[in-house]
Amino acid sequence: MGDGLINFANLGWVGILFAAYYLATHLDAIPEDHKRKVRDLYERVKDYPLSAIVVAAWLAVRVLFALGWQLQLELLLVMIVCNYGVRTIARARGRAAQDLRRELTASANPTAVLGTHLPEWVMFPSANRVQWLNSVIVSMWPSIVAATDTSMRAVLEPLLEKNRPSFVKGFRIHSASIGTNPITVNGMQHHAYGSTETTLDINVSWTADMDIRLLIRVPGPDMEVSVTDFEMKMTVRAVLGPHIPQWPCFANIGISIVNTPELDFNITAGKIPLDAVPGLGDFLEHFIRRTLVGVLAYPKSIVIPIVKGYELKKGLGSGALGTLKVRFLHIGNVEKKYNKYKKTPFYCKLALEGQSKRLRTASYTGFEKPMTDAFSFTMYDNTGILHVWFAFDVPGNDLHVGQCDITTKQLMETDLDEVELIITKESDASHARRVSVFVKPEFFAFTSREQQQAPAAPPDTPPPRMSTAHFRDEVSMGRPPTVPTSRGSTPRHSLGGTTCNSGTLFVHVDRATNLKNLESVGKSDPYVLLRVGTSTARSPHINNNLNPVFNWDGEVEVANCETDVLLVRLVDKNVKTDKLIAELQMPLTRFTENQSDKINGTFPLSPRGSITFSASFMRHT
Repeated sequence: MGDGLINFANLGWVGILFAAYYLATHLDAIPEDHKRKVRDLYERVKDYPLSAIVVAAWLAVRVLFALGWQLQLELLLVMIVCNYGVRTIARARGRAAQDLRRELTASANPTAVLGTHLPEWVMFPSANRVQWLNSVIVSMWPSIVAATDTSMRAVLEPLLEKNRPSFVKGFRIHSASIGTNPITVNGMQHHAYGSTETTLDINVSWTADMDIRLLIRVPGPDMEVSVTDFEMKMTVRAVLGPHIPQWPCFANIGISIVNTPELDFNITAGKIPLDAVPGLGDFLEHFIRRTLVGVLAYPKSIVIPIVKGYELKKGLGSGALGTLKVRFLHIGNVEKKYNKYKKTPFYCKLALEGQSKRLRTASYTGFEKPMTDAFSFTMYDNTGILHVWFAFDVPGNDLHVGQCDITTKQLMETDLDEVELIITKESDASHARRVSVFVKPEFFAFTSREQQQAPAAPPDTPPPRMSTAHFRDEVSMGRPPTVPTSRGSTPRHSLGGTTCNSGTLFVHVDRATNLKNLESVGKSDPYVLLRVGTSTARSPHINNNLNPVFNWDGEVEVANCETDVLLVRLVDKNVKTDKLIAELQMPLTRFTENQSDKINGTFPLSPRGSITFSASFMRHT
């Protein structure tokens, strides 16, 4: 009986049940990218009956257990080989694309070369060509390599130590050479956000023959890990400021990353490619990506001082263009096969590209029913994509109809009072319309008393990036590529008047001190909750701390700065019900009393404690 109960299959089932229980009780500890993958998987299989999904999963696990450990080991080796082959092919394709991009950039007549990987100035004929800048980089590259070796060691070692996993004892850099292949600038865009700084978005790509070798101290023998064949494409935001009346006329350079960078690289330990091992490769890639993006993702930045004694303004509000409001109006052109769902509630979801959280409308019954939902997004550029999904609210198993992707540039610059979003199924090669969702987009540009002295609009040149899929569709339909107008141009909508009371409040919360402990065992796990009217923002929580350092940026919408009140709450996170620790109420007239519409300092909380934060109110024009 013991042999019948204690066997490989039963131990496996016990392990699965334990893992499911652990994940259910530690849901907040799961990284956001893993949650997003689960949600994407759910969206793909949600149209199938639940019973079929459960049976298929059970059969797959049952067959896996029936194989025995020897066949499972063989299967694992086959997966490693296949995974390595797929990654190698993908990397070869990426290198071919990079080579093609460099060839087109250097060509005197690049439009005659066929291909989809075109440099930015070919996609936008009116853009400034940047070959001269690439020539300067090539001539200076040996000096850049020598200077980077020292600076990379100074930056990487503290960064690695700060993000060190618990099973790693330490790091030591053996080599930090970025190689002989220079970086390539594909396009550049200047933005006039204010009168005190200059902002440049620089789209770059790089196929590096770098040699970065790390000695990792782990239990047992130390391991040397090499990062090679590094490929990258991203948009770097360089902020030069503040402007000063002495050379070089700006005091600091702030470096950030906007949008999601495209990265690829090889990680080896000795001769073994670690990124080919299922699970381990994803862990290493996500660790490097999170480290890079976590440190440099805008509004975070690395500030390089040029002239001492000046501080570069940072924060979410420093580079925001304005607010994009999307109002849902109604649906129409419903495909005939969905007529049987006339009395079934429907709803829409939407999300900006790169954001894991999907916003949901209310449910509506009847195809003629008007929709009243409105959503607002703070825009830092107009190069993004808005995803909109349509579904029927079927009890137990929602029916996912399809989605529509539209560029934020189109929404920000349209003059139409009604825009049709054509919902199609991604897997349908014909892209036939299943339903139309009609929305009214409005873009309200930001201004402030400081920015009123700045130029009214930036130069009429295009942004550095455009959706490759959109460009490819334009060409395949026989139309010339659309030449976009300036990012951050004069808004299509205005709220009227010389002074506007609506806008967005950008808040940077530094820390809270001397909070009251609400826990009988241990200490409270506080987080910050901001509220103005119905608009809210919430920070991550800090475990077991009554003097938490948040270093967090949030934003809330303001309907009327003359009457609205900012509510700042410190809340204790609990498994069942969160509890209020302390709060602060501040009328927004405290901000408008200042010439700069800003406030900062340490403020008392009620009934106990204090909070240190700074805030800036950006008005709509």
